[in-house]
Amino acid sequence: MSQATVAKDMEERGFSFQQPTVGKIERGERDLKVDEFIAIAELLGVDPLLLVDRGEPQSAADMGLLRTATAGMARCRRQIAELEEQHEEYRAMAAEAVERLGGKEDAQGRYVWRAADGSYAVHIPDGAPLPPEAVTRPLTTKEERRERAKANLRAHFGQNASDENADG
Repeated sequence: MSQATVAKDMEERGFSFQQPTVGKIERGERDLKVDEFIAIAELLGVDPLLLVDRGEPQSAADMGLLRTATAGMARCRRQIAELEEQHEEYRAMAAEAVERLGGKEDAQGRYVWRAADGSYAVHIPDGAPLPPEAVTRPLTTKEERRERAKANLRAHFGQNASDENADG
């Protein structure tokens, strides 16, 4: 995390900070007030007690490494939160699309719907749809539909696909 970013984030938290202030603190030329110390620890996503010197000898390099690591972890947490939000937006988009197709999401997270020609279509969310040979042709009798569904399950999930999964 850069000095400018720390200064900006501290300003947003109501502290009078500028980039040179952060530099002075890093060089030990300016002490931190307790409320500033707690705000910086929160900003870094670190328990303030981890930053307190307990009388144990510590090198400047170790403290620098700690600051770099904790800042990186905080940055990762923010990125994870952003990605989770994007994931939910895409999931909602997929659910809307499959609903428009007249389908639903099954227990394994696959999207299944009946195509206009009477066949079943399945899409796996990681972007890998079933191979063409696993998509069925139009069916006429209930028994044909059941047998075709069993064959598709076996083709896609292996020979252990159970008969009750094909009872549709």
